[in-house]
Amino acid sequence: MQLLQAPFEVKISAPPAPIIVLSNMPASHTHDSSSTVDDGTKQLVTYHFQQTPPMSTYLLAWVIGELAHVEHQCPMTLPAGTGLPKDIFQAGLSSKHHTGEQHDSGSGASSSGSARLVLVRVWGTSDRASQFGHARDVACSALQTFERLLQVAYPLPKLDLVAIPNFAAGAMENWGLLTYRETALLVDDSTDDISQRYGIATTVAHETAHQWFGDLVTLDDWTELWLNEGFATYFEVIGADAYRPDWGYFSDFLTSTTSPGLEIDGVATSHPLTIMRPTQKLSEIDNWFDDISYAKGGAVLRMLRAWLNRANGPMLGFADVDNSTTGNTVKDGSDGDGDGNGSDPTGDSSGRTSIGAMQHVRHRRSVLQQQHKRGQQWQQASSSSWRQQLLNNVQRERSQRARRLTRLLSADSSGSSNDASSSDSSSSVSGSAGAMWWTFKSHVGSTAPSLLRQAQQAPDSDNTGSGGSGSSQLRPSSTAAAAADTPGAAPEQGLGSTGDAAGYKDVFMAGLSSYLQARAYSVSNYSMLWQHIEHESGQPVISMMATWTLRRGFPIVSVSLDLKAISSNDSSSNQQLVQFEQVAFHAPRSFPSGLPYESDMYCNDWTAEVGDSSWWIPMAVHVGGSNSIEWHEFSNCSSTMKLPVPHNGWVLANAGRYGFYRVNYTEPLWRALGAAAAAHPTHITSIDYAGLLDDAYSLSLARQLNITVFFQLTFGLGSRLAAEHAPWSIGLGWLQRMTDLLANAALLNGAESGKRWQRCLADLKGYVSGQLTGPFIAGLKVPGQEKPGLGFEVRIGLLGYGR
Repeated sequence: MQLLQAPFEVKISAPPAPIIVLSNMPASHTHDSSSTVDDGTKQLVTYHFQQTPPMSTYLLAWVIGELAHVEHQCPMTLPAGTGLPKDIFQAGLSSKHHTGEQHDSGSGASSSGSARLVLVRVWGTSDRASQFGHARDVACSALQTFERLLQVAYPLPKLDLVAIPNFAAGAMENWGLLTYRETALLVDDSTDDISQRYGIATTVAHETAHQWFGDLVTLDDWTELWLNEGFATYFEVIGADAYRPDWGYFSDFLTSTTSPGLEIDGVATSHPLTIMRPTQKLSEIDNWFDDISYAKGGAVLRMLRAWLNRANGPMLGFADVDNSTTGNTVKDGSDGDGDGNGSDPTGDSSGRTSIGAMQHVRHRRSVLQQQHKRGQQWQQASSSSWRQQLLNNVQRERSQRARRLTRLLSADSSGSSNDASSSDSSSSVSGSAGAMWWTFKSHVGSTAPSLLRQAQQAPDSDNTGSGGSGSSQLRPSSTAAAAADTPGAAPEQGLGSTGDAAGYKDVFMAGLSSYLQARAYSVSNYSMLWQHIEHESGQPVISMMATWTLRRGFPIVSVSLDLKAISSNDSSSNQQLVQFEQVAFHAPRSFPSGLPYESDMYCNDWTAEVGDSSWWIPMAVHVGGSNSIEWHEFSNCSSTMKLPVPHNGWVLANAGRYGFYRVNYTEPLWRALGAAAAAHPTHITSIDYAGLLDDAYSLSLARQLNITVFFQLTFGLGSRLAAEHAPWSIGLGWLQRMTDLLANAALLNGAESGKRWQRCLADLKGYVSGQLTGPFIAGLKVPGQEKPGLGFEVRIGLLGYGR
């Protein structure tokens, strides 16, 4: 691993005021100078800026121009230098001392122990000065949020955000000096343009997240761009939602992130998150700035965090999960500690954990991940000595896992049995009846059960990322005191830190904290990231995430019910065997539609090559009529679980849409789900309804489902009579695409054929206006209006609807 980072001392000579000069660090001092040009001598001012921390060259920046600004001393909660290498941090402090005209460093830190302050400034041309306030407030909020979650202090004394006229890029994350296109940063403070403010908040939070992911820790090579952009994409939602939780950013995650990621990852030109070959030409790097690196990267991180924190129902938005002595029980032990002694906080012995999740750490997966664990040193595989070292490391890790599994087996006398042939496990989080099953704005800051416990054993000394001087030594995350909860924060933001007062630990954030501390002011790769999260969670994250990292595409999970497989004793209690099968999304495209497909033909689970291996799939499962969430995972081509599905009932996989995959169902299940979605929003939530619409249309494109299923699902748009953005955005988006295709077909074909397509187009428009938008507009309850219905016409685009 090459360390291409260095500290920089910047000196710039520029005309005097009103010209402003900015760089990554604050100016330490200035002095007058001059420059001789053709028309005489010009007086200049030379700015000397404080030395930067070690950083990559692409992050170095400066701005010169006539600029106005607003500023705010943003109060931070962590002491300066928390989670940062003390030698580098102290060296940065000592570099502030210079001679000459002194300037305020902007840190605002007090040596007397008062609150640490970071100077946040927003710059732009003077004619836009009234539009700086929103971005300033979002930036301060994002800094505070990310510090609390990651427990790593923002390392610079200031953060400047500059709006640049005609800026080519949307924004750029230069460390301490963020640059933006004006439309991505500025909005008039006197107006209430929610749409523009909404987008600006995500853009500001995105670039602020880069101050940790990309600037403090930089990707080792552009082939792992997702380590920058995937994290920024996920954390932009966390940061924006912390600033304005009432704007529902996580409610829009499916439409803004997951769905675009799935769409681009389902085409033949897709690529893995981590590309295991050297960059061949510079244009490739530009192509990698796509929705794979951004959207898929962010969605996969969210999926992993949800699984690792699945015992914390309130954090994930499962609002009415019963935290009483009989509820919120984890059955499979995936949340257990390293000694197998995890327990329900109420003391109920039935909540003890078992070893079910450990069974999917199979020999093939272990060997497979070890082949790629060395990150960017893959090119050394031709060396016989390196291959021998790899084999030795594989044997050592297998022995370590065997010893850990033995300890778990001996410690847990109450572990539930699992089907070894399917290599899967399940857990249940049970809830009380009556309340709405799902909401994104529930129980924020409430006490969560402490069902996940930190693994007690220390990491092995040789468990490093890439060996040599660039190796990543695992170490515990910062133990700085957690800050107070953020009022109104989104459930997925958690409680503003890696843990809460009840002892619950967000092991995903704890792993990120450990990762950032170990790799601060340096570079990293995917294997180091997964190692730190695995260490903090005590779960086999390296093997779980191997295929998601190194294989392009995603799976389709096919769901079916098999009542005959249950014994007569079980059938009396409505227990049904739910069958899950996975196939690659692109695999069946050249075959006729219809389910089920044979998993042996499409799952490709018989070799040790990462391109042919099945995915590890985490899944939240919801049974109709129940407030219970069953968590399930499997890595094989197929898996089963028993669920209390009533006769003619339904089961919904990927509840909450945390998983990055498509879900297909048998025809009876699709009918039941469509009827439930149309009946009432509390039966199937808006997020899950949007997911059903998205899956149905996309599966029809892959020739795995008839398009009539999608149309049957759209009936719910007109009957739910609820202003739900996600399903309308997804449903009307696909309907608009169909409208465009029909309109083009009507224009491009001959007279007779064109008339036929025109009739189809007219029928589609009539269906949308008559069955969907019409009933919705007529029945919509408007605040302050006596009768339902909109009092104005909504007509946008070909379909005649508003969105």
